[in-house]
Amino acid sequence: MKRFFVFVFAVVLINNISYPQMIGKLKGNNGEFKDEKKIDINTTELVEPIKSDWESPKNLFLIDGYNRSIIIRADARYDRSDGLNEEEMNWVNNIDSLQWWVLPVEGITKKVKVKQNLIYSKKICGEYANFYATELDYDPKDISLACLGYPPKSWFKKGPKCIISLDEATQLINDNLQTEFQNINNKIVITETTAGWDGYVNWCCPKEDNPLYKNVDEMSIIEYRIPVSVSAQSKVTIGDAKAYIFGVEESMQPSIKRDIDGDGILEVYWTGCQNFWTHINKKFVSNVGDCCGC
Repeated sequence: MKRFFVFVFAVVLINNISYPQMIGKLKGNNGEFKDEKKIDINTTELVEPIKSDWESPKNLFLIDGYNRSIIIRADARYDRSDGLNEEEMNWVNNIDSLQWWVLPVEGITKKVKVKQNLIYSKKICGEYANFYATELDYDPKDISLACLGYPPKSWFKKGPKCIISLDEATQLINDNLQTEFQNINNKIVITETTAGWDGYVNWCCPKEDNPLYKNVDEMSIIEYRIPVSVSAQSKVTIGDAKAYIFGVEESMQPSIKRDIDGDGILEVYWTGCQNFWTHINKKFVSNVGDCCGC
């Protein structure tokens, strides 16, 4: 019963993050797929181009490995004590014929090779679940998004660049912070557009007698953030410090702003215990992540 609960949790988690290819149904408590609902993992087809309304694009994926470029494709059996079945062996032995492209953290898209298909085990909240997965031959730390099939035209254009560099923007922010907020433990989180840089200073930390100070329990995370921006004309704007209290799963930070589908709107790439992209605050692709802290 415990195994069934954990597997269902994994499926629910993935569905909540809009994993488009998480298909297949459970049959009873043994984690096997119904015969009439077997997942079609060996048949791939071109996907319609991404639309600006972001209605569940089916060909975008995020990396779920830390040291390997692992992309989860579908859920697999929980119990594999008897070894791989025929369907799983076919998956491992056959590599997709379609192209894979990645969008690096900086620069334009690159076509990449597939290292292997595999049955991938991932720990989710203390227990392992198994997935059909594909490993790409590319540095996982340099992938902000992956596309199965030919990517949108906007991926062949460089991301927005400001005439002010990150180092210059960081220095301008540090120079303009009030003395009480200057601390070597500060972390500056800003993202770039052609108009400038914007984000916040993660300030550490007020003393207990400071009105800003908040006492939280061990299940929460508190961050003291100061909104900041630097325009392309070197104008620095510093906002008011404020305490933000998060559950472990909510402390994410914006890392990149890029136009994913070419409609002129910059989407935002968020990183943390789970990585995801948003389009006007709507999440449209995510990885599983590890927000349980396990």
